Amino acid sequence: MTDQKRKEFSKIGWDKKFFGGYKAKEGYKYVSSYAKISPSEDFSESFAQHILRPRGLKLTNPGSFTFMEKLNKCLSENEHQSKCGLK
Repeated sequence: MTDQKRKEFSKIGWDKKFFGGYKAKEGYKYVSSYAKISPSEDFSESFAQHILRPRGLKLTNPGSFTFMEKLNKCLSENEHQSKCGLK
């Protein structure tokens, strides 16, 4: 995933710390306890939930659901992942 896409997803539930790294946003609901580790793990867990339990993701975290829906739509409409910010 490109840095731009990574930053876009991270803004949903994470705040950047002053000296780098990330801090969870107040009141943000994670799809699993493992997703609390980092924005990358949050993405991985959200992606899995979008595949396995999309309705649950939509209820738990509408922002992540919307991001995954846009990503899925882009991938289904384009031949190259680079157009979707994945390479």
